[in-house]
Amino acid sequence: MTEILESDRLTQLETREQVMRLVSAGALSPDSRSLALLEYLLHHWHTKGPGVPIKAYGIAVDVLGRGADFDPSTDSIVRVEIGRLRKLLAFYYQGPGQGDLIRIGIPRGQIMPEITLLREIAKSGSSPETGPQIVARLGRPYPLMAAVLIGASVAIASIVFLNRDRLFGAPEFPHLAVSAVTNQTVHHDLDFLSSGLENQLITELSHYRSLRVLYGESPQMAYRSAPEYLVRGALNQRGTQIDMAIHLVRTADQSVVWSSISNFSPDDPDLASNVAAALRNIVVQIAAPSGALNAEERNRLATFSRSWKAAAPAAYICYLHWQSFDLTKAPEDETYARNCLKKLTDAGLQNGSIWAAQAFMVFFDWTRSGGGGSDPALEKALAAASRAIALDPTSSETHEAMASILLARGQPDAALESLRRAVEFNPSNPELRVKIGWQQCLSGQWDDGSAQIRNAMAELSSEPGWYRIPLALDAFRQGDFATSLAESRLIAASGDRRGLVLALAAARAQDDAEAEIHFAAELEKIRLTPAAALSEIRAVFDQPMLFTKYQAILAKSDG
Repeated sequence: MTEILESDRLTQLETREQVMRLVSAGALSPDSRSLALLEYLLHHWHTKGPGVPIKAYGIAVDVLGRGADFDPSTDSIVRVEIGRLRKLLAFYYQGPGQGDLIRIGIPRGQIMPEITLLREIAKSGSSPETGPQIVARLGRPYPLMAAVLIGASVAIASIVFLNRDRLFGAPEFPHLAVSAVTNQTVHHDLDFLSSGLENQLITELSHYRSLRVLYGESPQMAYRSAPEYLVRGALNQRGTQIDMAIHLVRTADQSVVWSSISNFSPDDPDLASNVAAALRNIVVQIAAPSGALNAEERNRLATFSRSWKAAAPAAYICYLHWQSFDLTKAPEDETYARNCLKKLTDAGLQNGSIWAAQAFMVFFDWTRSGGGGSDPALEKALAAASRAIALDPTSSETHEAMASILLARGQPDAALESLRRAVEFNPSNPELRVKIGWQQCLSGQWDDGSAQIRNAMAELSSEPGWYRIPLALDAFRQGDFATSLAESRLIAASGDRRGLVLALAAARAQDDAEAEIHFAAELEKIRLTPAAALSEIRAVFDQPMLFTKYQAILAKSDG
């Protein structure tokens, strides 16, 4: 059964969400020219009308960076970019977007998109395999009753659009808006500072690929619905002090998910730099993998509808499971992340974050096997990291993945260069400083490396256990077995099994029989010998003299 409806308001609501699905699925990169072009075309479609032509000149100048002297008769850039966008859209709907209800396409020989709305319509005696039926090809004149019906649909959609899994079957990367940081103090000369803070928040938050940052003048805001989260802040007067309050708010119910208040003196000659440093730390607390926003999103995993699990995996769901596994090493997250990453990368998903996660997953498997510089798994991880960078060259996490793999391949200089690029693209990310600390320890700069790691961890509310591996090794190296045992316990408690053998060795070295029995039993429980467990660590932290010491301690008789 086919039903025809029409409504510009409905498409304004839903096409924005559909574009975000394209981005989340990797069909369009967040900073790509194709995404900017599609947003421009859709904005024209909504504001001018689907029947109003758009000039190639406007596209070239407004979107593609051409100058005022652009001549479409001698420069084919618009035709080339439209053709590229047409192919990307077709590829998406032939693959991960097969079940989408909103279809955006660009017919050959045209510039303006054509939008089709599909709806599953149950029919008496019909087969469930008949698939979605065409409800409307939007933008063409249809009867008034259709508009009334769609008006009701818009009212319903405006209530449920925040429930991304309900509206489209699978959640997407969350959208976060940044509002002005208002100056509510008597110091009007701080107005410039509050304006700068808003810009810094937008810039720093946009470095994290796990969210999509929106602001008042961004192209998406012209036709999108409200974001899922809002960051708002204010400079407040408290006696002679200035309080900078920053809040992360869930827009669905206006509840405060996380907040921070920092105190400053208005007479401090370094006020601006101190406030900026505090704001960088706040961004980490909000947007880092262990930050408040990602923790909130991971908590939602259990409440998402199960319908999407039977279909092709959603990139964002996969990313959340990978992130959770990286933090906790939970077996259920590992299973889901491993399967979905393979499916998405095998399908050729164009999403740098997913390919970076796949590179890390393969690299993780390589470490569990005990390593080996020419191992095919390490080369596979290298290929995935290279693909991630090609898809998203300005993403910090793609270069971070490459750095880890290059270091394991015995290329420390190239690894350090990749880390420097990662820091360039996300200077606030403390995990990058942890990895620089790792590299310093590997090169023999134990004091500097350990300090770097501890300082980075101090910025986080929680961290993966692997951050602490060099700290446990350093303490063991110095004969401080009590500290090594304490660090190793924390590694093991995080779910990282590499902490078990480190704890066993430290316990045995200081004759802590109770701890020794406990960690030996834990290793036996997972059927991992101390030698095999130690090889997993040596694969990523090859210090021959230190591991000779570990082997000697572990070889001591249990009796």
